Amino acid sequence: MKRKLPLILVFLFSFSSLLAQDILISDGSIDQCTGNFYDTGGAAADYGANENLTFTICPDADGQYVGLEFNDFDLADGSTMTIYNGDTVVASQEFGEFTGTDSPDEIKATAEAASGLGCLTIVFESGDDTALGWEAEITCNDPDVYANDYQTTNVYYQCSGNFYDNGGPSVTYSSEGGGDQVFTFCPDDPDLVTEIDFEYFVPSFTGDDKMLIYDGDSTSAPLIDEYTNNPGYIMASPTNPSGCITVVWSPDGVFSPAPGWEATIGCREPCQLIESIITLDPVVVDLGNNNYEIAVNEQIDFTSETTFANSGEDATFEWDFGDGGSVNGENVSHTYTNQGTFDGSLTITDNTGCELVVEFTVTVNFYAVVVDDTTYTVPELVEDVLINNDCAQISNITWRSGNTIGTDAGIGYFNKNNSSFPMEEGVVLYSGNVNDVPGPETGTQSSGGWNGDADLDDLIDQIEGAGGPSSNDATLIEFDFLTFADQISFNFLFSSDEYGQYQCSFSDPFGFFLTDESGNTQNIALVPGTTTPVAVTTVRDNQYNGGCASVNANYFDKYYGTGGLPTNSAPINSRGVTRIMTAQSAVTPGETYHIKLVIGDRSDSAFNSTVFLEAGSFDIGTIDLGGDITQTTPEATCLGQSVTLDLDLTIIDGVTIEWFQDGELIPGENGTTLDVFEEGVYTAEFTFDPDGTGTSGCSSSDDVLVEFLPTPIIDGQAPADLFACSTGGESEIFNLLTQNEQVLNGQDAEDFVISYYESELDAEDDVNAIIDPENYEAFPECTTLYVRIEGSVEGNLAGCYAVYEFDVCVGDVNVGDQIEDLYGADPDGDQIAIFDLTVNDEEARGDLLEEEYSVSYFETQEDADANTNVIENPTAYENEDNNPQDIFVRLQGINNEECVATNGSFLVEAVSCAANAVDSFSQCGNGVDTVFFDFTANTTLALGSQTSDNYSVAYFETEQNAIDLENEITDTSNYEMISGQSEIFVRVDNGLVETCYNITSFTLTVNTVTIGDLSSINLEECDEDSNG
Repeated sequence: MKRKLPLILVFLFSFSSLLAQDILISDGSIDQCTGNFYDTGGAAADYGANENLTFTICPDADGQYVGLEFNDFDLADGSTMTIYNGDTVVASQEFGEFTGTDSPDEIKATAEAASGLGCLTIVFESGDDTALGWEAEITCNDPDVYANDYQTTNVYYQCSGNFYDNGGPSVTYSSEGGGDQVFTFCPDDPDLVTEIDFEYFVPSFTGDDKMLIYDGDSTSAPLIDEYTNNPGYIMASPTNPSGCITVVWSPDGVFSPAPGWEATIGCREPCQLIESIITLDPVVVDLGNNNYEIAVNEQIDFTSETTFANSGEDATFEWDFGDGGSVNGENVSHTYTNQGTFDGSLTITDNTGCELVVEFTVTVNFYAVVVDDTTYTVPELVEDVLINNDCAQISNITWRSGNTIGTDAGIGYFNKNNSSFPMEEGVVLYSGNVNDVPGPETGTQSSGGWNGDADLDDLIDQIEGAGGPSSNDATLIEFDFLTFADQISFNFLFSSDEYGQYQCSFSDPFGFFLTDESGNTQNIALVPGTTTPVAVTTVRDNQYNGGCASVNANYFDKYYGTGGLPTNSAPINSRGVTRIMTAQSAVTPGETYHIKLVIGDRSDSAFNSTVFLEAGSFDIGTIDLGGDITQTTPEATCLGQSVTLDLDLTIIDGVTIEWFQDGELIPGENGTTLDVFEEGVYTAEFTFDPDGTGTSGCSSSDDVLVEFLPTPIIDGQAPADLFACSTGGESEIFNLLTQNEQVLNGQDAEDFVISYYESELDAEDDVNAIIDPENYEAFPECTTLYVRIEGSVEGNLAGCYAVYEFDVCVGDVNVGDQIEDLYGADPDGDQIAIFDLTVNDEEARGDLLEEEYSVSYFETQEDADANTNVIENPTAYENEDNNPQDIFVRLQGINNEECVATNGSFLVEAVSCAANAVDSFSQCGNGVDTVFFDFTANTTLALGSQTSDNYSVAYFETEQNAIDLENEITDTSNYEMISGQSEIFVRVDNGLVETCYNITSFTLTVNTVTIGDLSSINLEECDEDSNG
């Protein structure tokens, strides 16, 4: 024990310590597996004040791990010791920080070569006060971990070694002593996660010893499970941020030797996150937490909606249904043939071996069909259950299930009542008392005892040959109806107690007799695809009676009895059941037909038979647009294509049809089909008004949602070419994904998959896509690439795509060839103007990006080449020295200044817009009549030396009109005046420059000549020749 010693003993200790393998903490490291480890005061003295030391102890042999067992530990206030796993100070590898007398006790390194060669690193910091410090024994150990021999922190950073009970690999363990022991195993590489594989696990046979395993670095992490049997393979889950596994060994404290356990400690790449939601359909009750109640003998669809954080490629799905059945596949079906509670699971394994196990529980119960012979009258069964169509024109309903019309002993309503029966509800016809129909199967049913039916007698003759036995116990319903369609149909299911023992000879039949207005009658209750009537002998399976061959066995479904399913699981009290079949026939729309539905026994009243008619399946023409057409249904198509909505009806007298989109009437659409090109909710409204009064008939409607698959909008999506400058002929790396935004053209990226190709054929076929489009290497010259954008729905490609091409070019840059000469206004004629040179920036770059290339301007080619005397204010440049002036362009890479082009130039020219002096005009007038002026000659004078190609001249009556370019004088060769003087303003505009103009003026004068008043003056002269 470390204690204070006399001074002389301290002196002696200094010599003895040189002989032993004891070490004092310092800044440094040592490889050592024996001796003692002390503070700077050694075995007897205090450590010093204000020390800050980091010391690493490593093993002196490969495959070993350093351990420190502290015998004494006493730190003063302000002093701390922190111990790390490994040869460096890494926060994630910290075992703990220790102060005062809180001793580390036993610490063992658990890291291997990749994380520090099994070393421990100790950081010691002291304050102003000192104390005796510590003494610890140095050991080296193998990487195995044993119960009852664990370190203080319980944390093991290692990816190898074994984990044993306290007896090790060859000795039984003893739980004597009790108390939970906690072990946390963490990876020694932060990019890995821990895995523990138990080779065996055999705890006490008689005690309560158990092991709890947690998915994390403490017992507050999620509990994986509590084990008294072998845990098998355990690994940290994808949702475990630490990558650690915590194991709690909880012995009961009672001596009971047993083999214990051996497990291998390892690390691996973390698994991707796999999430799955399973659904069962149909279920009686969904109790939550994957706990369901279902019906025995009912086929259940098991669906897995699974997402993979990285990839689900080549993933496998293994279903274990808990009843001995199993199957592989993402979506499967299974039928439980026994009642009870079964624990099942779905194991999803990705292509790296990572698994997700989803557990579920099903409770399988027996449910029988319910029959009700009181709630509905027979007419209500026909109108409200079997047909259930507001516009059905039904009349003359009659029935018999006894010896007289109106008897109904074998007629009723049925509901599956959560059973395995394949029909939800409908009308049942039975050759006996209908209340005998509900299951389970209890033996031969022979109620009945009334007359048969002549039409059934004919069917028996058709099946067995003329002169056969007659029918008994006929149960029938008859009625008339008007059809709106060109075909009628209904679904039915047949069952009989004759199946099994008497299926070879007793042809209990079912008939559906359809009669048109001309009296033609046909039986349409036929085995699908044949002309064979439905009866016991025409639909049978010889595995339930080997005395005769199978007939149409693909339409026989279940047999309850010897060789078949348990009788106590039958939902109806009948031995044999067919599959659901459909009776159908072509009809003439608008014609009234008569229907007769009838079933009976052949020759006796024993071994009854039943027919079930599915509710709502009697289709005589209804408004039915089918299910919604969404992006996930097969009917969905690409935008630009059409979806046809079809009512499958015929318009007869009195029928009108209207179509609506999102509640708005679609003008002109009144047929039985509609071609849809836009998404929306579409409604078809059917009205039957036979006498045209608006009150004599009925109406019905149906809605359907129509969606289209994500489709690229083909409008300016072709991406721009990409360019990179290479001055030495080197290749360049391009991120092709920068093109995605332009390709998407504003559409949602989540709805599309974008990929890139080196050939158009590959892009069209969607093969050989460029693997790493973010780092595409292109070489000098230009390469044409192709981009494919395709719609995607729930991760599946939709088939709606477009392909565009663009060039990826590597080479020298050039100044764009679209730069233009610039003209500036020179209204004062000094041949100097102000120019914005930067209007040519975009043209100088061409297809290059502004953020990648700069543009500058110079007055000489030499300056542009040398990048000297740059024009400092290119947005307000004055051509002080020359008019016109050459401007030279320099294009230079921003990130690569060696990429330079100076092969472009343009002119700037100050152009005049002078209005030169013009002539005035005058004419004589009398002040009454109009005088016309022609001043077109002033156009040439106003222009002077300016050419009319680039200039325009206009004339105005006021200066303001000339400034505003309003009320221009349009006829300058016949300008009208009567008298006086007018000033005409001349505006000269330079067409090369906006707002470059000047104004001058001239006058027009009308000089008026006036003759005086001569009325008071007489003039006389001699007429010498007297000629008057």
